[in-house]
Amino acid sequence: MLLAALGQTSEVMGCPWILLDLSPMANTRLESPVPLGMSAPLVPADGGFELSTIPFRHLAGEYAWSSHIAATNGSETKLTVTLDEPLVVDATTRLYTQMNTYWGSSREPAGRLRFIYENGEIRDVDIVGNVHVRDYHQWLHTNELDEGVAAMGLGWACDGVAATRRLDTQQWPIPTVGSAKLVGIEIEDLGASGVSRLVVGGMTISPELKCGFNCCTPSWPDRCRECIYSDGQALGQLLVNWSEVPSNECTDPSPYDFTEDGRVNAADLGKLLSAWGEPCPE
Repeated sequence: MLLAALGQTSEVMGCPWILLDLSPMANTRLESPVPLGMSAPLVPADGGFELSTIPFRHLAGEYAWSSHIAATNGSETKLTVTLDEPLVVDATTRLYTQMNTYWGSSREPAGRLRFIYENGEIRDVDIVGNVHVRDYHQWLHTNELDEGVAAMGLGWACDGVAATRRLDTQQWPIPTVGSAKLVGIEIEDLGASGVSRLVVGGMTISPELKCGFNCCTPSWPDRCRECIYSDGQALGQLLVNWSEVPSNECTDPSPYDFTEDGRVNAADLGKLLSAWGEPCPE
């Protein structure tokens, strides 16, 4: 079984993303569809790549995994990532992958994404061609994506032809299993050479949760609080909601509890007045 440790965290817009390190099982750099030649590098050699504010860990040398190359070498066509520490997940926790296929079959499972929990339970999700992934070679076998679960990632040149290779980004809600923590993730290829073979360039887990949100979701409470600082009605609403009786910050948060202590009181009034007139964040 191939293993990778939990990767470094990376601050993007103040959010501590968890970047998983695939280098222990990596077998390609993805400059070409299979390692038959070299082309323009996908990322700088000293690593670090960001797509639509979602960072992935790309290192010098080999950093990506191809099930086609694994099969050719007689290796297991399963990518397994074991976390150094069990991870608390909630309804907003997401796994982001950079992934496509060689070749590809429309509406057929190209592989299986498996979430593994500390209590031994697992949750499986199919990786489907023309839904989650498409052909790594642009305009050949499969060319569609379901915009609700995947997005155009990046394209780059190969053999002097612009944007003939591509790696797309998928968003996967991590299932919750009671209070059990996540301990591992597997991507298993279900295809065959000449039909469909998965290629994975990166895996990242969304930022730490707070009250059912993470700091990169539009509904993150702090963003709401920052926005109403400059609202002329904020003072009146704060006084209406004034309370020294603690509320549950997660289940019943007040947008005027700027100090996040469960109360709306003089401390919140002071914070509002100190930020009076500040513009709403973009």
